[in-house]
Amino acid sequence: MDLRYKEPQSYITVADLQAFGDRIQPGCRLIFWTDWDKQFPQPHYFGDQPRLHVETCEWMVQQGYAALPWTCPRPTLRSTRPRIMRFSMLKPRC
Repeated sequence: MDLRYKEPQSYITVADLQAFGDRIQPGCRLIFWTDWDKQFPQPHYFGDQPRLHVETCEWMVQQGYAALPWTCPRPTLRSTRPRIMRFSMLKPRC
């Protein structure tokens, strides 16, 4: 999902995702393209990235999206080299 227009420290909202209309269906894995990696190695890389709003996460679960692969920066305490943290938001299994 092309979200390169999102500004630093802005939220990815339900409206942003709804703009994709029928191109996203329940069960899809959503992948966000923000181009934030181009900000590395600037200091703001580690804290100013576009982020998900809690309401957006709740909406995605309600809509039945299976996973949201996400790559985000994570500073480490023992190294001067940045590391990348990867995680997925999974649909709850009831």
